[in-house]
Amino acid sequence: ISAIALKDSKLSLTVDAVHGNYEGTVNKDVTEIAGTWSQGQPLDLNFKRAEPQAAAKPGVPSDIDGTWLGLLDAGGTKLRLAFQIVTMQDGLSAKLQSTDQNTVWISASSVNRSENKLTIAINAIGATFEGKIAADLGSIDGTFTQAGNALPLVVKRDAPAVKH
Repeated sequence: ISAIALKDSKLSLTVDAVHGNYEGTVNKDVTEIAGTWSQGQPLDLNFKRAEPQAAAKPGVPSDIDGTWLGLLDAGGTKLRLAFQIVTMQDGLSAKLQSTDQNTVWISASSVNRSENKLTIAINAIGATFEGKIAADLGSIDGTFTQAGNALPLVVKRDAPAVKH
């Protein structure tokens, strides 16, 4: 944004980089802005105030927090997988990266732990990892299932465990 102004409930924005500008009116409750975006052709562009989302807050780290690495043997293809596990105030959270395919981390839909059993569901790719946490907390021996294919997967800590 190159320039911005708000006067008497009138909002104006200028974006020189795209030769565009916005003119809008803020309603009396300050919950909506009705206006027009112009970048050659004028278009209606209205905003509604969204409810603030409570940010997830970290919790006390568990004994399995950290990065876990494994090699998935899918027949003719071997893929390196990484899981990042973090304890949040409302429970465990995880994300997955297939380091040979992409640098994008995919958030888990759910993470459940019952004693030494761990289940991570990644609905976005239709995958689940179910494993048994080793007594020394150095590995998780399990099964990675995707599209009906269940393959063995052992993941090991990327760094030494942090003592709690």
